[in-house]
Amino acid sequence: GGSVWSENTQLARDIAQKLQAGTVWVNQHAAIGPDIPLAGAKDSGIGVEWGEEGLNEFSQIQIVNVKK
Repeated sequence: GGSVWSENTQLARDIAQKLQAGTVWVNQHAAIGPDIPLAGAKDSGIGVEWGEEGLNEFSQIQIVNVKK
């Protein structure tokens, strides 16, 4: 992950979106919790953890089709 620090929050957000990182914090670092997804990027190998996105990462959709 990465972080961008600035008194200009909008500028920091714009810069954060341009970084090639799965998780970027603005004016903080490593602020994580079970409801906030943590994602890697490129070949990091961590995928997505935590939050609904993390649950989906470890789930597999199953379709059951029953004739009426």
